Amino acid sequence: MKTILFTVFFVLFFALTAFAQPYLACDPQTGITQYTIEVKKGGAVIETATFAALADGSAKWDLTKYTSGAYTFRLRCADAKGWWSDWSDPFDATKPSKVGGVKIIP
Repeated sequence: MKTILFTVFFVLFFALTAFAQPYLACDPQTGITQYTIEVKKGGAVIETATFAALADGSAKWDLTKYTSGAYTFRLRCADAKGWWSDWSDPFDATKPSKVGGVKIIP
């Protein structure tokens, strides 16, 4: 019985993580209420957006809408009084054109 439960948990856990949506995240920051993200592709700014911080002060930005290719991200945050931080250092990342699947063979 334990083997069956473990196998079911294993299959469900890996099925959920294998097809999870990609996102950009940052660690929780005390007192932060909002973030602004700047997204560049090919050196040109393609998006700038301000969004609310999660309850713990962290940020989570969905990357599913972006096509494959190289991107540069910068982030800045604000506290409850509206004081903004400087921009973060640029973060370069490449979204692959095809994401491979995971096969689980019993």
